[in-house]
Amino acid sequence: MEPLSFRDLTVQNSEAVELFELLYSITECINNFDNATLESTYTERIQVSDSIYLLEWRLCQLEEISRSRQSWRRAGSVPLLPSMEQEKQPPYPSPTDLSDILIYALHLFLHLAIRGQPPAAQRHRALAEALVSSLWDPILNLDLLSQSKTYESSGPQLNQTIPDPSTSSNLPAYASSSEMARIGMPRLDRDELHANILLWALFVGSCVRIPVSLDETPVQLTSQHSFFINALKNYCRVRNILDSDLLMAKLKSIVWLHSWCEQQFSLAWLEIGDDLGSWLADDQADEREYAS
Repeated sequence: MEPLSFRDLTVQNSEAVELFELLYSITECINNFDNATLESTYTERIQVSDSIYLLEWRLCQLEEISRSRQSWRRAGSVPLLPSMEQEKQPPYPSPTDLSDILIYALHLFLHLAIRGQPPAAQRHRALAEALVSSLWDPILNLDLLSQSKTYESSGPQLNQTIPDPSTSSNLPAYASSSEMARIGMPRLDRDELHANILLWALFVGSCVRIPVSLDETPVQLTSQHSFFINALKNYCRVRNILDSDLLMAKLKSIVWLHSWCEQQFSLAWLEIGDDLGSWLADDQADEREYAS
């Protein structure tokens, strides 16, 4: 049996894809708001507000289904939990299915970026723990905790360049999970898109900064934050994403709220940039040695 690779990543739950599209639309609307014309955008702002409530309600429903499925899994039984669209979903996700990861990352992003809740708020703990739990299967199956590993395969490499800004056109409002096509988003092939979704989920998780105790000086962050930062750093190494511009471009190809994401990206880069820079220097030294 061949080892799993990035081409095995998938999003099997079509409802998670639909909510992903909804969050993208909400974020792009907010990015394009003109604060100088508040009256003219009043109706649009109301629609965005309604969409935010709809998105959170549906995410909570999917999370309840996920928790029930995990309980059945621990009990060794098969749940009978049809999706809201009455589609036939597999009883248990595959080890490289990103559906639950996407759901929890969307919910965290909604709280942190869209609603503007503080990254240190204790209310993020449960969602962050659920995201950590959902990440274990893909991370272990893809061996993303090994710092020395680089991505290799018999097929073509994932794109290591900044994504083409050309966008899809004349696409239907709903896209299947196999194609993950979304209106107005950069056109990425399936493997690149799924790999970037995992990267984006790790970045969103790293933005949660819950302190162990407010009485401690300096404030010590929980092990959740260390998990996300280490996984993000190692995943960048695995995919040979070793400079900040390339990493930012990969994240922007998924969902990006300008000012908030830029600030959080700067904080994350402070924690991972030195190690990635040293790896890049080592790689360049190896290339020079090989060339000579």
